[in-house]
Amino acid sequence: MKKILEIMFSRRKLVVTIFTLILAYGIYSYVAIPKQEMPEIDTPYMVLSITAPGVSATEIESNIVYDIEKMILTYQDVLEVRSFVYDNFTVIYVLYSYNTDDPDRLSEIIFNRINELELSDNITNIDYGSNFDDPHVIFAVYSDSLTELELKQISNNFKNELMLIDEVGTVNVQYSFDEEVLITLDTSTLQGLGLTITDIYNIIYANSLNIPLGGINTIYGTISVSGKIEYDDLSTLTDLIIIPEIPTISPEITLGDISEISFTNISDKEYLFNDNKAVFISVFFEKDIDFTKMGDEILESKENFLRDEDNASLAIDEMLFLPDYVNAQINNVFYSLLIAIGVVMIVVLIGIGFRNSLLIVATIPVIIFGTIAILYLAHLQLHKLTIVGLIVAIGILVDNQIVITEGIKSYIDQGVNRIEAAKKGIHDNFAPILSSTLTTIAAFIVLVMLPGFLGEIVSSMPLTVIITISLSYIVSMILSPVIATIFLKKSKKEITYTSKHKDRIKRMIAFTIKIPYVWIVVSIVLLGGSIYLAFTNQPLDLYPNDERSVFYIDFESDTLGDITTTKQLHNEIVNTFVENPHILNYSSSIGGDLPNFHFSAEIISDLTQFGRIYVNNDYNEADLLAYVKELEDDLKEIDTAKITVNILELSPPIAPVRLTISAKEIEDIDAISNDIYTEIIELESVKSYNIISNIKSPKYLLIYDFDEMASNFITKAQIDQVIAINLNGYDLDISTYTDQVANLSINSDIDDISDILLLSVHSDVLDLDLPLSTFITVNQITDYSVINRFNNSNVTYIDLYFSDTSNVVELRNEVENIVDSYDTSKVKITYGGENEMFEEIGGDLIKASIIAIILIYIIMFVQFNNFVKPLIVFLTIPLSFTGSFLFLIIMNSPITATALVGMVSLIGVTVNTGILLVEYITRNHQKGEDVKDACTEAVFLRFRAIMLTSITTILGLIPLLISGGNFFRPLAITFMGGMITSTIITIFLVPSVYSMIYSKKQSKIEKVTK
Repeated sequence: MKKILEIMFSRRKLVVTIFTLILAYGIYSYVAIPKQEMPEIDTPYMVLSITAPGVSATEIESNIVYDIEKMILTYQDVLEVRSFVYDNFTVIYVLYSYNTDDPDRLSEIIFNRINELELSDNITNIDYGSNFDDPHVIFAVYSDSLTELELKQISNNFKNELMLIDEVGTVNVQYSFDEEVLITLDTSTLQGLGLTITDIYNIIYANSLNIPLGGINTIYGTISVSGKIEYDDLSTLTDLIIIPEIPTISPEITLGDISEISFTNISDKEYLFNDNKAVFISVFFEKDIDFTKMGDEILESKENFLRDEDNASLAIDEMLFLPDYVNAQINNVFYSLLIAIGVVMIVVLIGIGFRNSLLIVATIPVIIFGTIAILYLAHLQLHKLTIVGLIVAIGILVDNQIVITEGIKSYIDQGVNRIEAAKKGIHDNFAPILSSTLTTIAAFIVLVMLPGFLGEIVSSMPLTVIITISLSYIVSMILSPVIATIFLKKSKKEITYTSKHKDRIKRMIAFTIKIPYVWIVVSIVLLGGSIYLAFTNQPLDLYPNDERSVFYIDFESDTLGDITTTKQLHNEIVNTFVENPHILNYSSSIGGDLPNFHFSAEIISDLTQFGRIYVNNDYNEADLLAYVKELEDDLKEIDTAKITVNILELSPPIAPVRLTISAKEIEDIDAISNDIYTEIIELESVKSYNIISNIKSPKYLLIYDFDEMASNFITKAQIDQVIAINLNGYDLDISTYTDQVANLSINSDIDDISDILLLSVHSDVLDLDLPLSTFITVNQITDYSVINRFNNSNVTYIDLYFSDTSNVVELRNEVENIVDSYDTSKVKITYGGENEMFEEIGGDLIKASIIAIILIYIIMFVQFNNFVKPLIVFLTIPLSFTGSFLFLIIMNSPITATALVGMVSLIGVTVNTGILLVEYITRNHQKGEDVKDACTEAVFLRFRAIMLTSITTILGLIPLLISGGNFFRPLAITFMGGMITSTIITIFLVPSVYSMIYSKKQSKIEKVTK
């Protein structure tokens, strides 16, 4: 140690140069480090879509979904499986743990396993998706005159231009139309000609099949022989001969004579931008780049492209544009950091004088930019959470500098030369500052390891704090002493108290120490009262809303399979807000989901009854919330659909209260769910609601006459094939069309169930075409067309949102009272939503707190070499919670996840005050002083230092309190409140308890001695 100190002080210029280089590299790192608004959150789930034409929801559930769910749930990383089963189609959502190493790889493994299962032969397609990263930019390409096909081609050209930008990783063009050549056969004409849809398919296929014909060897070499036909326009198909002319007997029959042929949009989906047909382009930037700099380049590329297109009717607007938004957000938080630094500097200047404060001011930039340099070297990003980590660490890192600077200054004032004073200062404070640093690290390191979604979100904040205070310790032990030997001088005046004033202060401290039980009772009452008041009066809002001026509307028509009704519903919704001058633009999807725009927006199914509208506006946060409430009230008048108005949240999509009613038998769920739902929605505590229930609808059931079928040598498979072909048609890739889709579809004009009975089936044995009405009759039944499932059971969900005069706890209690009045023996009812998330987060944070306390106890035990003294210091922890809850009430702040994180963070910070007091009391006590006198002297000597370090930590958070928004403001509130109350009460409680314990021990020793 001595050798190191000798080298350090003999080469002071080298030390200063090294830290100057660190500062310079840190400034460079700030410019180069990738910047984002928030940490990247990988969505750990997959979506399976399965198509089985002609298969009812009930059959899909029993023959397909049940086995798939069962297999998926065998994987340990799978948390839950939600299935939405419809006629002909099903969607399965698989949610993984947030700790899953590689969700994409796991999705691939599960998908391959599903393909190995023996499932229904009626499945025509199984597909999955697992990469649901949010794009950084979404453009809407639209026009009031160009066709959808032209918009698609223009969008592809624009994509190619965007891909020329090095920092652009992926560009997805998403369009809602898919054209093909549609041939609709006239069923009655076909029957009159004795033809079937299969005959027409075979004729078209045979005439379009291009078979390699080989070659002829000649003296000039091998000359290939080929016969190739291309249907390059509709007239070629129209003129295709189906039945040749027989002179004097029958005319020629072409395909055009027996069908209608056209280019048709086969997609049951529509994209709109401000009611114009649109194509959306999602732009994803490369990882590990500073995309805040990309805004100008992307917009310049757009403007250049529009000039080159030279089309007055073409427009490209931004549905989503993150570069500029994130840049503004990062700058705002960084300004808060600079203000925090300024506030701390002022406090230090007032507290320890001009020259001492300059020394501390010189080290702060080194620590801040040094931390950024480490983040950059570790391939981490700079975003709100890392900058907030720096703000939280400001007051803590200054404490180290204050302790070491004052220690060195005290020796200089005693006449010791500067270098020796610096060495003594390091020697005296090396262990105490290390202990203080380690206890703080212990509290924050458990936050880095938090599991689940909360861990994904906040882990970078405590990691930044750990890096910052670790670097602060290094700076305080090396750079600060070196600078102190250059700048510090002996004080001309010594700050002293008059004997009378000193005695008055000590008497006051001595009096408070004599009443330990009073302080204990006061502390318990304050803690219990603050917890009770906070949880009964403050709303629970674990993950508050994002601050973007955006809302989105999800809607579902009550008419299944009819996009026309969904369009009408969309227009009704748009009419409620389109005249609002604060609305900038809106993007719509009719018949499914929009491109991903935020991780909190739940993916909706691409079925005709669903839709979504994304609305950009210029409201501030408070006005946006008020307008959303007003809009919700207006939309309640549309009672023929499910409509929800949502703002962007900083959490997974979840309702405050979700009631899940599950059972193996779906009828048991239906018997009770509607009654419970009807009663719940009448509660005054319910603002809005949504039920995701199982739905029945009319269906046709075929009854086969097997005797008649046997007598005519007809099988069920033949009849089913005729019906399936005529209902579903044929798809055939017959040729290539320039700039158009090459697919061709052949369908029959089946409009009614009676048309099916007119179709014919061929008996090979009798060589006769017989009508299907000979063999089948049709019954109309009612069966499930929508079935909801959760973890291999049938379910109904009831999502509830509390009113302005209620809260999640009150709402849940009222719902439980209603549910308890029903006989629920045949069903299982569970309560989810924010309350369940709170219990999960609370459990994780309690575990983290326990681990932190154990680590801190070990550190303090090593320091004090005593079992009891660390327990005395632990009294500061509940005191900090008292202040946190009181400040939530005073500031009228909701209880959020970040507020709870702030409270756990306090564990490692507030104990430092107790450690200092116990350390000084122990020193005085070991010198032979009376316990009470030792406690009094310690409080008197350390009062100024304790208050100074606490004030710097508290005031350093003021900028975060003012401009931290919904997400960070509660963290600042709980941290500041905890520091204030723990500092004030700890000064009196810790010495009181120490005196109470060790006075008794001292009395026993004295009695034994006597």
